[in-house]
Amino acid sequence: MHYTTLASLVTFLSATATLAAPSRLDALKKEHSHAEYEASKAAALLARAKTYGNSAEAKHKREVFAEREKRWVKEEKRLEKEIQKRASTISRVVAGHRTTTTAAATKTSTATTSKSTTSTAPASTSTASSKKGVGYNTASYTSNLKISWAYNWGQTPDGTLNKGVEYVPMFWGPGGASTWSANAQKAISSGSTHLLGMNEPDLGSQSNLTIPQAVANWKANMSPFYGKAKLVSPAVTNGGYPMGVGYLQDFKGNCTQCWNEIDAVALH
Repeated sequence: MHYTTLASLVTFLSATATLAAPSRLDALKKEHSHAEYEASKAAALLARAKTYGNSAEAKHKREVFAEREKRWVKEEKRLEKEIQKRASTISRVVAGHRTTTTAAATKTSTATTSKSTTSTAPASTSTASSKKGVGYNTASYTSNLKISWAYNWGQTPDGTLNKGVEYVPMFWGPGGASTWSANAQKAISSGSTHLLGMNEPDLGSQSNLTIPQAVANWKANMSPFYGKAKLVSPAVTNGGYPMGVGYLQDFKGNCTQCWNEIDAVALH
């Protein structure tokens, strides 16, 4: 048998398998990103629905959004397992390809001596992005996500986040002023490096603050932590003026001090 031809055939077959696998892996990663996005969006909608009161319609919306979040988180976990399985398969294919081609090449030099050299593919590693975070209602749902920070529209984690995931507390609005200082300081002492400002103060169904009220609440609750953590602006909607960016511009115009304390701007 002509071993050079055999080696070429093995190389071709192994390379074909290796090329086919990553394309499916890439598709799975895209599906996972979409599921992650949908879960985060559902969590945000649920958080908003919790402020709608106790009418039958409000309760129905909360049930719908809670079920939607649960379904997408479940899909995230399924895809996470599939991605890990696929990545492991690719590693084995690559390792097998290297081992087989090395053995075949050895046979071309001598037909009487069979030598094979095994090669182990590099271990697949997956690390969390330093910029990737998520909004959640249930802390345990974040356990399989490759994130480095998370928030829940609240002041405390309300559950346990993975080691290395920074919890970012939010001063949602004046209703939480009495507990904010202690909770924010506790979060900073536990490793939090950022604090989030008021949630949609430009929207009636959210923190709903006039510009003077927003300025007063910022000075009373966020300014004391300037220099202790990075402060994120009030998170505004994408509505037209006087909402959205226009609201932020008015906020800046009414409080230069507040604006100078802001390290990052939050927009929806």
